[in-house]
Amino acid sequence: MKHIDINMNNIDFIKISKAQPQYRAQSIIYPHRHHEMEMHFITQGHGAMEVNGELFPLTENSFIITFPEDIHRLITAKDCSFMLQYIIFFDIVDNSAEFNDVLRNHFQCGTKNSNGSIVFPEVERLWNSGNKLLMAAAEYRLTAFILTALGAGNIAITNPYVEKAQNYMRNHVSNKLSLHELSRYVGLEKSYFCRLFKQVSGETPMRFFMQQKIELSKELLATGQRNSDIASAIDFADEFHFSRCFKSITGISPRRYRQSASIA
Repeated sequence: MKHIDINMNNIDFIKISKAQPQYRAQSIIYPHRHHEMEMHFITQGHGAMEVNGELFPLTENSFIITFPEDIHRLITAKDCSFMLQYIIFFDIVDNSAEFNDVLRNHFQCGTKNSNGSIVFPEVERLWNSGNKLLMAAAEYRLTAFILTALGAGNIAITNPYVEKAQNYMRNHVSNKLSLHELSRYVGLEKSYFCRLFKQVSGETPMRFFMQQKIELSKELLATGQRNSDIASAIDFADEFHFSRCFKSITGISPRRYRQSASIA
């Protein structure tokens, strides 16, 4: 892991209101860019961050980093009257393009982390103390937060839209689902939903759905059910389609899996 040295420039706690936006809030609801990095942490409400024309959904306990070259703005959802958020403005000393890519992969999809509700108020208190030592402590606290997220997976990358889709697929594993149906269910445009799902989970929505079908089929195979009956129960075209899909996911045929399950 690269050693990082953070220089904090400021921290704000801002209410984004549709009715009466604060003066400071007005500067972030219109497209803009900065000469520094920003970390946003949402404490209440939901909406999205538009970055270079792409939308990243944000809900409570979501955080996201924007970079100096990014044109971005915060958008409050139509059914949400306001959002509360912390914004930290900072620079990373001796940063590199490669490390920027690492940060983007971890923090530019609306990552959720409940620890932020503890970290950000503490960073604000330390920074606004006016004491140089405590202000340095704020920078160390923010550094620790970022390094923890980039470390050994202590902060899982999650997204409420992806979780909603995954739960829907688990609950409808015996049915036939399409990308259009899934994206409409979670309320996202289809191409963006696919990119977001792959970025968060590491696989496509349809690959995830197929894996859920195969996991269920394993349970049925272990009971001795025939391939044709399983194919019909889990909505495969036929037993040959089921066998091909099963082998593509597991590396072995249903017959061989049934045999190994009976021996075990």
